[in-house]
Amino acid sequence: AGFAVAVGGVAVAAPAANVASVPRGRGQLTVVAATRPLSVLKRIRKSSKQNAYNKDVKSYARNRVKKLMKAVDAAAQAESQDLEAVEAALSSAYSALDRARVKGVFHKNTVARKKSRISAAVKKLKVSKGVLAGSD
Repeated sequence: AGFAVAVGGVAVAAPAANVASVPRGRGQLTVVAATRPLSVLKRIRKSSKQNAYNKDVKSYARNRVKKLMKAVDAAAQAESQDLEAVEAALSSAYSALDRARVKGVFHKNTVARKKSRISAAVKKLKVSKGVLAGSD
């Protein structure tokens, strides 16, 4: 009779005779022989960790862009011409996008497109506030 073994968040079906658990580091290393090569199991573990890391970096960058757009909307509604919050959010968004690019999470053209769009939104705000002259 066989049973399933969870390896790196992925269920692997294996017969009982082909499974051995070995104490290793922080937990148990489950070795499944003849079902999948050990290199495949390691790639499953690695890709799971990489996926979680990439997801964190990507969501951080997206949240910085959302924060900037909220700051732009709030500044557009406000009476004052104080744009310090927008400038700080713009710097933070650029930094997050550049970091995601360096880490290989976003393609360089994706980052360029996003930066172009958010800078256009900030420029539009500055023109509407009279801080920057329009380019007609």
